[in-house]
Amino acid sequence: MPEAAIGFALGRLALFLEEAAVSIFGFREQVKAVERKLRGIQCFLKDADGRTASDSKIEHWVNEMRQVAYEIEDVIDLFLLEVESYYDRKNLKGKAK
Repeated sequence: MPEAAIGFALGRLALFLEEAAVSIFGFREQVKAVERKLRGIQCFLKDADGRTASDSKIEHWVNEMRQVAYEIEDVIDLFLLEVESYYDRKNLKGKAK
């Protein structure tokens, strides 16, 4: 199911939204906008999933959207690692004082 990739990205995005770093770095509105777009893509993919066998253009577009979802997931993962690293550095500085 192609929409599963979008669903996974949405799950990661929800985790990302829960992070305090969103408010620290001021990304709340941008993340919400990406979340809305991903939900729209997920709806399209769910609808298009049954039609891919009969229409090569739809199949190509579904594959492209799946790739975009994986790329978004990678970006979210990288950002979460950066947030974690930021907090680790902040905690180390606090303990050193």
